[in-house]
Amino acid sequence: MNNLEERFDLLQRRIFDEDFLYRNKTIIPYFLFVYSPDKEQYINKQIEELVDNAKSKGKEFRIINLFDLFLHIFESDVDHLIKMEKEAGTQEVLEAIEPILDDRETVVEAFESISEGAEVVLLNGIGTAYPFLHISGLLDRLSVSGYLKPIIAFYPGTFNGMELSLFNRSDIIEDEYQIYVIA
Repeated sequence: MNNLEERFDLLQRRIFDEDFLYRNKTIIPYFLFVYSPDKEQYINKQIEELVDNAKSKGKEFRIINLFDLFLHIFESDVDHLIKMEKEAGTQEVLEAIEPILDDRETVVEAFESISEGAEVVLLNGIGTAYPFLHISGLLDRLSVSGYLKPIIAFYPGTFNGMELSLFNRSDIIEDEYQIYVIA
């Protein structure tokens, strides 16, 4: 099933199934929706419609943009990081933020703060946070912390069952972390 419209129909049937929020108690409920990066605009429109549809059914879905999460984590340091990146380069910024992103509590607390009240989290903007924040690292930290609300990650790239490749580029590979293709 390659047609995005058909895949979104399947996604809606699955997540609005009566048991979706309760069925997967033996697995970590993190799901992947892979798409071609050139379909980003279409995907974002569909995600908005998904949230509206959920609201009409009395469900609380929350969209979290991965770059917005990054900004939330570093909100008091954003200006400093921008200046550092201009003066010293991206590698210096990556080295400076690594200890904070490696601190599971900081990342999990920020994610929980943004997702508070959501029954399902729709994670988008994954490419916008690269190279600062990676989906595999986020999901790893969340699962270890016991975060068990369903997350659907909308991933602009490919997934071969073992590795995620952002933007379909072989030089941007992330390890898959206990994530299941949903549609």
